[in-house]
Amino acid sequence: MEINKTMEITSLLDKKVFDLKDGYPIGLADGKMGLCIYYYYIGRIFNNTDYKQKAELLIDEVFEQIKITKILDIKNGLGGIGLGIEYLIENKYVAGDSNDILADIDNTLFKHICNLDKLKNDDLYPHLQLIYYFTVRLKKQKKNSENEHLFKDAVINAINYISDKLFRNFTDEPVSFKIENLSILSIYVLSQCYELHKDKICKILKEVSLYTLSKIPVLHANRLYLLYAMDILNKKIEPNGWNEHIKLLLQSSDIEHIIESELYDEIYFSNGLPAIYFLLSNLGDYYTSDQIHKYNKLIIYKIENHPVWNKLLNDEDYLKQRKGLFLGYTGTSILLHKHYKDEKRLN
Repeated sequence: MEINKTMEITSLLDKKVFDLKDGYPIGLADGKMGLCIYYYYIGRIFNNTDYKQKAELLIDEVFEQIKITKILDIKNGLGGIGLGIEYLIENKYVAGDSNDILADIDNTLFKHICNLDKLKNDDLYPHLQLIYYFTVRLKKQKKNSENEHLFKDAVINAINYISDKLFRNFTDEPVSFKIENLSILSIYVLSQCYELHKDKICKILKEVSLYTLSKIPVLHANRLYLLYAMDILNKKIEPNGWNEHIKLLLQSSDIEHIIESELYDEIYFSNGLPAIYFLLSNLGDYYTSDQIHKYNKLIIYKIENHPVWNKLLNDEDYLKQRKGLFLGYTGTSILLHKHYKDEKRLN
């Protein structure tokens, strides 16, 4: 598929989503917050006021629904909305002080993270999301402010709470590749908050290592994903045995096998080739720039020539299900636009 043809199709899809009458959910992954980011991003690339106006309409609707939203996680709820707004402010799509704008969301999520022991919920995934949310928000607080101390204590207490449950919740490898892999996400989140609670996290990692170092994932895509997460944490701590395991993961990860066999039919970020593009782009210590460029061009070719684009254009029900950033065409479209923009800059 030619670049102009790809842009034409995504533009047609954008207009179709503009005209959809059914209400959207509010969240980041598959709802209004994600679409808002998408339209701001594409609007800036093409200097298109229609996209900007659509984004502004969506952000207004998001703010109207925040007070009645009961979902708290990053994927579908307040956590993702908060991080999405943080992204928009940081990248100057919208103006404002995130600490003022997100005060209500921060307060709601703070009450929740301070009461994890009372929730009677053994699912660690939402707990990890809250820890990650406040790890990000901590960076935006004034030094030695009350919020900085409160958020830091909340993260530390939450880590203490999940520490004895984390290893028990490490699961066997999923039968298919997906970003929502609890074991790998746990390693990533621990890497992001390591500086806040070093001794405890080092203790957790001793147990986690018993699981992590004993297995090589069956799927090459999961090997690459684990390599990415282990590398981030390893640069801060270097747990015993991790350097050797990272080398083993690198040697046993066949990127062409991932693209041509494992994920050849998956073009959405949550479980497909766009995620591999992202991982490779952040593994420059292990692959040369030429290798990354070659693999990423192959990924783009596979995505552009996938028959799903015709289904998106001609099946409105399918488009409704696949309009989001996480498991939909808008996340894939952002990748395509970013790739073309980078290619143009290089040439």
